[in-house]
Amino acid sequence: MTNYLQIVTTKLIDTGFFDILTFALVTAIFYGLLKKSQIFKSNTINAVISLSIGFFVLIYRVITGTSLLTPLATFFTQWFTIILGLFTGFIVASLFYPNLPKILAERFTRRTALSAMIALGIAILVTSGLMSTFWSGLHGGGGGAPSQPMPSTDVILLSAGLIILLVILIIANAMVTSEG
Repeated sequence: MTNYLQIVTTKLIDTGFFDILTFALVTAIFYGLLKKSQIFKSNTINAVISLSIGFFVLIYRVITGTSLLTPLATFFTQWFTIILGLFTGFIVASLFYPNLPKILAERFTRRTALSAMIALGIAILVTSGLMSTFWSGLHGGGGGAPSQPMPSTDVILLSAGLIILLVILIIANAMVTSEG
């Protein structure tokens, strides 16, 4: 049985509302990155470049035949779940460690924390489906369905499990290396 939220979401997807949100998100992210990096001194040039990149993302589905909505929604949901778990863990840990911000500042300024975060980001990129979307965009050709069939669910789950195991090993190695 469908509820009102599903009906409204389906109508918004059909009208392209979420495509516009993706355009706005990509444009804002790239504008912020260009402004922060100060590659170009002019805000006008930053705006033109970020708008151009946003429009390229907007027409991605038309050119490649694959949508970015599902992988992006999965990607942000996975990141949100991880951030929510970390936030809950920090709240519980602050009950036992009164100087938790100092401990975290010491831990997260090391190189190993950066490599662990990069590994976690790559794992989420792969498990959310964004990597396969980009890959099919590179090799799928123009418009229409990709020429190669998608791998079976077992292969996807096995690959995701191996990637998650690799990330856990990298994080464990980073923690052991930073302690001793």
